Amino acid sequence: MRTHLITLCLCFALFSCAPKKPLSNSVPAAANGGVLIEPQVEACIKSKWILVSIKGLITEKALEESGIRRPFLLIKDKVSGFTGCNNMMGSSVEIVKNSIKFSNMATTKKMCAGKANEIEKGFLATLQKANKFEINNGLLILFEGEKKLAEFKAAQ
Repeated sequence: MRTHLITLCLCFALFSCAPKKPLSNSVPAAANGGVLIEPQVEACIKSKWILVSIKGLITEKALEESGIRRPFLLIKDKVSGFTGCNNMMGSSVEIVKNSIKFSNMATTKKMCAGKANEIEKGFLATLQKANKFEINNGLLILFEGEKKLAEFKAAQ
């Protein structure tokens, strides 16, 4: 009996973050009693996400060829990460169903040149524009309305 219970719990934990259809339309946090995140979404999105591409600006191939360390987001209660040149810290994230808002972003001020500068500018602009997300097939996809902005893969 105990083995069955443990197996059931493990299965639930593994499949709760499995790819699923996009979440329903979001409700602003104020209209939702201040609830910022659904429990099953929280378990899936609170992770480290590595940039794969920024639509119309940076492809996965360009990131690989750039030779720079990959930009990433670490989403917990706050957001931190690496922008391609500088570290990002202390950002707040508000998540309601499938809407997302990054705010209060601060970065270190290391001078960026060339491709690293282009990647950093695109990365930060994407976070500022993003207002919706979807987790699909192990990818975190950020949107501005219905327009896809960027894709991130879960860190291994």
